[in-house]
Amino acid sequence: MLLDDEMDARNKADIFRDCSVVVGMHPDQATGYLQAAAMEFNKPYAIVPCCVFSDEFTDRFITDQNGDEVPVRTHEDLVQWLLSRDGHVAQSGWLKFHGKNRVVWSLGSSPP
Repeated sequence: MLLDDEMDARNKADIFRDCSVVVGMHPDQATGYLQAAAMEFNKPYAIVPCCVFSDEFTDRFITDQNGDEVPVRTHEDLVQWLLSRDGHVAQSGWLKFHGKNRVVWSLGSSPP
């Protein structure tokens, strides 16, 4: 619904502005968008990414150990990409269940 181009932009903004926290549990293609919205509205968030969709999101890059920009191709790359987008604010951890259980989260950078 929130990624639907038919939805009015003001309604989308109202949803994020009025929410307390943004949560994405294996949000697939919405992963980056959820984090961006949470950061834009300074909301706490927790995202458990799953699929990378590297062929669909060719604009996602991370810096490797040699300092080179490389495309996001693996789940670990995706986690690093999410962490890098929110500077020193985002953190990661592990949830206690099997499967893709890495969570990237932030309490926001400052009070609203």
